[in-house]
Amino acid sequence: MVKKYGLFTIFVFAVYFTITFCNIYNNRRNVEQLKSKDFFKNSVFLKESEYEEDDPLLLMLLMIRHNAFKGNIRKIDDIKEARNRILSLREPISNYPNLPKPYQELIDYYKNNSKYAMAIDTYSDAILFDPNDIDAYMGLGEIYALGLDYDRAEECFRKVIKLNPKFAYGYLRLGDVYAKVADYYKAIECFERAIQLLPGMVEPRLDLAQLYINTGQYDEAIEYFYKVIQINPRCVESYISLGDLYNTHGDYDKAIEVLREALGFKPDSYEANRMLGEAYGKKGSYPKAIECLEKAIRTNNYCIEGYILLGDFYQKIGNIDKAIESYQCAVNINPYYADGYYSLAGLYKDKGDRINMLKQMLKLKDLGRDDLFKKVHSE
Repeated sequence: MVKKYGLFTIFVFAVYFTITFCNIYNNRRNVEQLKSKDFFKNSVFLKESEYEEDDPLLLMLLMIRHNAFKGNIRKIDDIKEARNRILSLREPISNYPNLPKPYQELIDYYKNNSKYAMAIDTYSDAILFDPNDIDAYMGLGEIYALGLDYDRAEECFRKVIKLNPKFAYGYLRLGDVYAKVADYYKAIECFERAIQLLPGMVEPRLDLAQLYINTGQYDEAIEYFYKVIQINPRCVESYISLGDLYNTHGDYDKAIEVLREALGFKPDSYEANRMLGEAYGKKGSYPKAIECLEKAIRTNNYCIEGYILLGDFYQKIGNIDKAIESYQCAVNINPYYADGYYSLAGLYKDKGDRINMLKQMLKLKDLGRDDLFKKVHSE
């Protein structure tokens, strides 16, 4: 019996020795092949004094990163357990500024897979570990805002500002929350503070200008749009917003000026072409208006506003067939657009086409718009 075990041991050792020898041989051969292809041409050999410290916590963090990037997410519970063990060591994460925080890999996975409840739990764990973790509060607030839980989102962003009163992005996110719940004056206060902290930022100025529009402070809105243009003269969004404001308040010359500027930077902008067409049309320059609107529709032929304006202006110059074609496109996009059927009925009536006129009137009946039906009948 002893002899048999001895022979078995010798056999196992021989197999192990053979496999090890083969691995060493193959590795050496692979290295030689790589050397022949200059694979190691730019390699730098470290001295012993330059080796990285053997830090168990750092190694565990690297293992979490490795598993996440390798796609071993199906074992996410195991990774989370490993993370909890890391956190239990109470080792400050700030010791490793070049590594993501250990919970971030998990949160990225949860958010990418719409597992927001689990992401919230993970952020909460991170805050328990480090109550001053601004990134965790920011991330948690953004998830709450995404889920329309604005009260909790506000609480998180207020905590961020309390931890760092000079953190501009905390004020930006808090301002976003106030804007969502239509508390515009508080939102304005937050965005103004963000601009004070980061004067070169464009985003809060655009948001602030929109808030001024919402509160009826149009002069202030115009001022901030121009401030954005001073910072970034190629900000097409600012020119378009100014053009919309000027059109709304009847200042068509200024609207034309800023919208032409926008098209200089982005010639295929649907919004800029449509608004410019509207401005020309309001001034009575119908050929220019039609040209702009045709260009807008070529860029986006599913936006009903362009077809409606085009129908209006073709009707103004007496081109009934083109007006009918434009309004028909509008009702094709939105079959519930009653004013489109009303306009079509009137145009067919002007052409003496009673059959098509009656078809449009029946559409009005189907939509329950007896007022427009009677209006066509009485005209």
